Amino acid sequence: MTQVAVAMTSIHKSFGNVVANDGVSIEIKEGEVCAIAGENGAGKTTLMNILAGLLQPDRGSIKIYEKICRFKRSADAIRAGIGMVHQHLKLVSSFTVLENVILGHEPTEKGFISYKKARDRIQEIVERFAFQLLVDELVDSLSASQKQQVEILRLIYHEAQILVFDEPTSMLAPIEKEHFFRGIALFRQQGKTVVLISHKISDLIDIADKMYVMRKGKVVAEYEKADFNLEKISTAIVGDEEIAVTNISKSISDRDGIPLLKVHLSLQGGQRGRGRVAFSIFPGEVFGITGVAGNGQRELVDALFGINHNYIGRITWKGSVLKGSTTEQIRRLGITYLPEDRKNRGSISLFTLAENRILGYHKTEPFVRKRRFDFSKICKDTRQLLDKYHIMAPDELSKAEYLSGGNLQKLLLARELEGFPELIIMEQPTRGLDIRATREFYEVLQRRKEKGLAILLISSDLDEILEISDRIGVLYDYSMVYEVEKEKATRSSVGMHMTRGTF
Repeated sequence: MTQVAVAMTSIHKSFGNVVANDGVSIEIKEGEVCAIAGENGAGKTTLMNILAGLLQPDRGSIKIYEKICRFKRSADAIRAGIGMVHQHLKLVSSFTVLENVILGHEPTEKGFISYKKARDRIQEIVERFAFQLLVDELVDSLSASQKQQVEILRLIYHEAQILVFDEPTSMLAPIEKEHFFRGIALFRQQGKTVVLISHKISDLIDIADKMYVMRKGKVVAEYEKADFNLEKISTAIVGDEEIAVTNISKSISDRDGIPLLKVHLSLQGGQRGRGRVAFSIFPGEVFGITGVAGNGQRELVDALFGINHNYIGRITWKGSVLKGSTTEQIRRLGITYLPEDRKNRGSISLFTLAENRILGYHKTEPFVRKRRFDFSKICKDTRQLLDKYHIMAPDELSKAEYLSGGNLQKLLLARELEGFPELIIMEQPTRGLDIRATREFYEVLQRRKEKGLAILLISSDLDEILEISDRIGVLYDYSMVYEVEKEKATRSSVGMHMTRGTF
């Protein structure tokens, strides 16, 4: 009989007046792939952070292989065979793959770190699982999917038997997702237990053996593989309330007029050394750019937003050349940016929500009067945004680090849209957002799009690209290799260009 690998019983956890886990009980067998689904703020990540030793429950018990465990820190959970890959990856960018993997557990010989011994073992794991990694490469140079592989490599290196993944496929292109699923199947064959947190219900249905659905801090449904049903699971996640589907790809733009943004660039990078990117965006239009991570998306955004001027070519805004303009000057022109990395590029975790709300607007009225911050105005405005954009948070003085990924994303969107830009550049905007939050996000964009807002959407999520874009471009090896109207786009044609380039 297969033994129970994880048993969490009557877990309670509160943060002030906010109840994150309210008597949660789950049981996962050895070698099982268990999914935990639910909306943003349902308590999924809190529960898994407790399992991983990052948080301690107020009440309740944890058994690992039928042994009662009390984890005071993550190191305790690691010793018990538990490892977690977080939605926001926890790597040291300036370290190599090898240094990140052994960090905190460096093998030593005669008082010195034995890099050779570690390198040999890490290389063996890389080859066994077909990871696309070089052990001496700097993490800062890796794509998002490669960084995720580093995290998984670290868990395997430390012999974790229970692997927890928080939104593991949210940053992966279709082919990368297939590789990840094959890895999960291999973990299962080796008897490892896997826990997946995700808002991609179709992904969970494909790979999981059982599923728990959480809502408002409680487990509200449990399903075995034979009972998986997309409609039934979706209803359990959101309750009986219907969520309207909003399609925002009905452009009001007049493409016979003058484009807001016109791009003709040669980006440095890729196999050929440089790639060519050309496109235009008109008012009221969504131009979606997709591609496997690491094909020039970051370099393109940095060029557009004045972060990097190391390119050949022209970027024009309403006919005026942007090269040489600072990020602050570009923002003043009416261009704003919603970054992929919400925690490091989009916010400051230790700042309050009110402080994060004014980032980028901290030199302008109405937040500054006579060269001093008007804290009363800032707090009042933040409270209004929390209500207007349905952001779940205790108050405007809460720290950003305590927000769920979805609620933090809504705060950043609110901040940028309230500046009334003419163009917003968005990277992976709904990554980690649940069904309801995604629809609310699209509805907000639709209302602003009807007033002429132009949107440059950069996403590896093909469902999102095909749903809300008016036109679609594909980046491959730092070049725009394909552009198509939404009506003529198909999943297969876009997907093939993402992975193989031109034919």
